[in-house]
Amino acid sequence: MNKPKQEIESGNWFADLILSFSPDSPTVDGTPEDMIKTASRKAFLVSTAAGVVPGPWGWTTILPEIIAVTKIQIDLIHSIAAYYKKHAQLTPSLTLLIFAGQVKIQIGKNVARNTAGKFIVREMTKKTARHVAQRVGAAIGVKITARALGRMIPFVLAPVFGLMSKSMTTDIGNEAIKIFNQNLEIIKIKKCINGHETDEDLSICTECQSPLH
Repeated sequence: MNKPKQEIESGNWFADLILSFSPDSPTVDGTPEDMIKTASRKAFLVSTAAGVVPGPWGWTTILPEIIAVTKIQIDLIHSIAAYYKKHAQLTPSLTLLIFAGQVKIQIGKNVARNTAGKFIVREMTKKTARHVAQRVGAAIGVKITARALGRMIPFVLAPVFGLMSKSMTTDIGNEAIKIFNQNLEIIKIKKCINGHETDEDLSICTECQSPLH
């Protein structure tokens, strides 16, 4: 596992997964489309297999299922980034951005924007990253609740949850292709001498009035 490339904080379960599951040397096996198919198939099998366990026993499989599927998706993002020779630019902020896009969370134009064929991403401050991770985690939490209910009729809903995981993984892979298959520019976080951060185009710290660098 590699160390995070910017200061995203742990403490939120989803942020912790991103920090824990970021590989140093991602595997590139085929085209991005091939890797999406493989990862989506794995996600389908994991969710379907976990979903056939009924009742209270089935509830114990929910968290391991979510973690396993999320790991597959994070690995896929890293593999696609490596395919396009952009892995060195892949930060936890960018991984968060891809998941946020999949669950339809709007982050704001100052974090990411397309400009003249270039995708510009501003690294998130700890505060922004924590907020986004909480929102993505909450969106995934809704799916955990649905899975808990689905364990009551496992053989009917297990394939449904399998297809949901497959679809989500495919969407995440396609979002990764859209980002990494173009010129990518990462704007670093600005800090003042007192360690205050900003993700805006400012020259003076709003907290202590010190110069930002």
